[in-house]
Amino acid sequence: MALGKVLIIDDDADIRSFLSILFEGWSFEVATAENGMDGIMLALDFEPTLILLDLNMRGMTGFETARRIRAESKIASTPILAVTGLGKAEDRDEAHLAGCDAVVSKPIDASVLYQAMSRLIGKMHQ
Repeated sequence: MALGKVLIIDDDADIRSFLSILFEGWSFEVATAENGMDGIMLALDFEPTLILLDLNMRGMTGFETARRIRAESKIASTPILAVTGLGKAEDRDEAHLAGCDAVVSKPIDASVLYQAMSRLIGKMHQ
């Protein structure tokens, strides 16, 4: 039985594949999207437990995607975990202002990602 549903929004196919394998291994049902608009539409239908979001995507950035997710009542409260190569403090601050609940840096450390995911999902069940 799946622990929950994770939506991965990232324009890098290798990252989507890596994250899918990780989360499937952690017993999650996984869906993926390669851009922000497709991710929002999929989130509305899939109703994920958690959204993993790349901030630095072509077209609609992850910052804009997060703002639009927060504007959709059906998915507005879904935790968003930003997964990004942007490492500056200003980028993390902007991610939080856009609606991201946590930020994990690339290259991805699976144990750090697992801890961040567990904190966000744990908050939902309190």
